[in-house]
Amino acid sequence: MDGHQTGRKWPPRAGALANLETGRAILRNYINATVGFQQLEDATSIPANSLMRMFGPNGKPSAKNCAKASEQTSVARGTAPSALALPHA
Repeated sequence: MDGHQTGRKWPPRAGALANLETGRAILRNYINATVGFQQLEDATSIPANSLMRMFGPNGKPSAKNCAKASEQTSVARGTAPSALALPHA
């Protein structure tokens, strides 16, 4: 299904990009306030420096890495896994 079938404009406009930047900033702050990047590295096997870059202002984390980070912060906090969980391959 493309943008024409759903009524959405393609490519996404600047507002969508701003939302991505905001989302990365929120997740980075959440990681810092809860588990920290070193503990997240231990849980995900993704180096802490890479995680910090991914969730930084110019980062481009993959959906898989976002899901891993989100799931691990939820697990560390004792909450239910995130809705970002990926389907099994």
